[in-house]
Amino acid sequence: MKLCPECKSDSIEKSYSIGLRVVVCIILLFIPFGIFFCWIPFVFPYTYRCKVCGTDVKEEELIDIDWREKEIMLEQYKIFEEKLAPFLDKWFLDKEQVYKVVKAKGQFLLLVFTNNDIYPCRIVNYINENGISKFMVNRKLTSEFHLFKNQGVGIYDVNNKEVEEPQDSLSSFGKQVISENELIKYKYGKGTLIEWLKQDGKLVEKIEIVN
Repeated sequence: MKLCPECKSDSIEKSYSIGLRVVVCIILLFIPFGIFFCWIPFVFPYTYRCKVCGTDVKEEELIDIDWREKEIMLEQYKIFEEKLAPFLDKWFLDKEQVYKVVKAKGQFLLLVFTNNDIYPCRIVNYINENGISKFMVNRKLTSEFHLFKNQGVGIYDVNNKEVEEPQDSLSSFGKQVISENELIKYKYGKGTLIEWLKQDGKLVEKIEIVN
């Protein structure tokens, strides 16, 4: 099994670039004696792209593991899952920033709610230090984790009062991790969202985020 060296995911796809290789081949055909080396574009090594974090690597850079190492990684993942289980679907406040911990597409994610943006980060580690929960996160994710339909990183205009159905702006992935009520409250400002969460007792504790 081959894994991404960045996030250790096995969700990897081969980047064929056939179109580009064909174009280069055709161009070479119009060069004197190009017919003798127009095949060169097809012998260049292919790259691989992680469908989770988007890292592009050569085949030799992928992590190759056997079934024993896979069992060890699965055990480590199980321990990590047990650590994060109490935090799933919970809300936190850190330096006036609002966060929600979710699990989707096999990844533990931290949703970050800023004044005019919501975006996911991959949780790469968790520790409890002197009673304070610390999450180590990485924002590097592919478009499969975009929360909104039309925006590159999931920017949502909270001042756009014309959006009567904010849920319609979410991508299919966004609908898995953000409820309609949460998005409606956020639409009217982060402060409104925080007050609503406090009133419902959903802000359970403070955390510390390490990028």
